[in-house]
Amino acid sequence: ALYLPYAFISRLMFIYHYYYAVPFLILAIVYGIKDFLNYYPKYSILLWIYLMVVAGLFLLFYPVLSGYEVPKSYVDNYLIWFPNWWL
Repeated sequence: ALYLPYAFISRLMFIYHYYYAVPFLILAIVYGIKDFLNYYPKYSILLWIYLMVVAGLFLLFYPVLSGYEVPKSYVDNYLIWFPNWWL
């Protein structure tokens, strides 16, 4: 719901416009994980798989997110998954 007002803005949005919603997003994810483990304790392996995928994607995208200089081939081959992602 915190991101909904930004869905209708047609101008260019930067990441700092969304910073105020990050603490609430983190709390919602933690609550969802806790709730999932309370209702489905035997499926905790799915939680670990999810967390590993999240960590892997973070490591994959971190060089670009942090502004580290990487070869263009790295971005083209690993980070652009869909044609409309190209800037």
